[in-house]
Amino acid sequence: MTPTSPVAHATPPSADRRLWENQGRLRQLIHAADGGPGGLWAWDLVTNAVYFSPEWKQQLGYADRELPNLFEEWDRRLHPEDRERTLATVRDYRAGLRAFYDMEFRMRHRDGSWRWIFARADFLRDSTGQPVRMLGYHFDITERKQAEEAQAEALGRLQKIAESIPGVVYQYRLRPDGTACFPYASEGCREMYGVGPEEVREDATKIFARHHPDDLPGLVASIEKSARDLTPWRHEARLIADDGAVRWLEANSLPEREADGSILWHGYIADVTERKLAEDALRNLSHRLVQAGDAERRRIARELHDSTAQDLAAVLMNLALLQDHLGKSNDLVASQIIADSAALLENSIHELRTLAYRAHPPRLDDSGLAGALREYASGFSQRTGIRVAVEMADAFPRLPEPLEMALFRVVQESLANVLRHSGSATALLRLATTGGAVTLEIADQGCGFALDARPPVPGIGIPGMRERLQYCGGRLEVASGSAGTTVRAVLPVPEGGA
Repeated sequence: MTPTSPVAHATPPSADRRLWENQGRLRQLIHAADGGPGGLWAWDLVTNAVYFSPEWKQQLGYADRELPNLFEEWDRRLHPEDRERTLATVRDYRAGLRAFYDMEFRMRHRDGSWRWIFARADFLRDSTGQPVRMLGYHFDITERKQAEEAQAEALGRLQKIAESIPGVVYQYRLRPDGTACFPYASEGCREMYGVGPEEVREDATKIFARHHPDDLPGLVASIEKSARDLTPWRHEARLIADDGAVRWLEANSLPEREADGSILWHGYIADVTERKLAEDALRNLSHRLVQAGDAERRRIARELHDSTAQDLAAVLMNLALLQDHLGKSNDLVASQIIADSAALLENSIHELRTLAYRAHPPRLDDSGLAGALREYASGFSQRTGIRVAVEMADAFPRLPEPLEMALFRVVQESLANVLRHSGSATALLRLATTGGAVTLEIADQGCGFALDARPPVPGIGIPGMRERLQYCGGRLEVASGSAGTTVRAVLPVPEGGA
């Protein structure tokens, strides 16, 4: 079949049979395409005779006798947009300019519709190696092409949606050899990272290069964990923009394992800088409120201890003098009233001093955290009956005031939880410094509690302890179960601070 060769007229049946003496070769072509039965055709390069099988004609809606075996019948049914390209492919293959003859084009069906055809052919050669016949087949791929077009249309709609969403919609692939790429990234990638999607389609290096160097180890570790466990990936990290500004990004994605062992994530990256700034502002405000509360508690404690308690003590002394005076008059009723009043005052003074101590123990300012904790644990045991064992170095060093206050409040809150919730008769308080950090542990042997339980008032309980420690650069770890609860606070100690 070539547009430059003489066109043969209808081939007599005997010639048809001769053209098919090598049908086995055609069947091999069909099998090689895994396309099932197709329409066969043949072109005799010596006689220029062509042949179209009944299946070939049936693909276009014709019976065998309704369509003559003429080159023009093929040529005039080619789609106008495909004709020049298709005929050029035939010429180039005949001239040896193409190693393979396979192509896709459209042909007009009898009902007027256009059918997509996949064509493949090969030469049959004589004993000298010269091509004498060209054998091929047509396979109707219309349904496949329609599915591809529908898929492309759907992808186009998704692409438009992705481009309208702030941030980056992406696919990230981690290959078995450790290399990575972004097979798909929306145009938001260019705005967010200053890198075009086409630049990371085969290699993800440029994306990782834009992240803050301090965040890279954690970023890589989180990806490896998600790949290992096939668990959803969520991570926050900082990006260094072209202008040097630092932006916070949050990524969420779902992984799946591919046939070659690669892991492919489908996800979304959002710029959460504004949210992080708001969180920082809220955290700073919370910390200032905590500091103000600490200062107010210190002021009230001193006022109660130095003024109110002293005034009550003076009243108690006056009652004692009055008791002595009335004792000379033998007024037993008045003496009893004075004695009762004195007892009430003594109890009030004791409660007042306890309240002042719990608000802010003066020993924390005078002798530091170690002395304050020993005294507090002792007083807690006396008030509640819960035995608190204290383990710390005899000469525990002083810490910066914010750290001592944060750790003291953790002990207060933790022991209060032991009293209110655990039912434990004992508790352990351990304080130590190791490797430039101070570690505080409070453990009990009670019933435990649900770690996701929310406090009735924000800033109270575990969230409040955690906020205090995070502001000082530390962390809070809580483990709770049927064997009891352990609260662990870890704070870095500034050089020269312990």
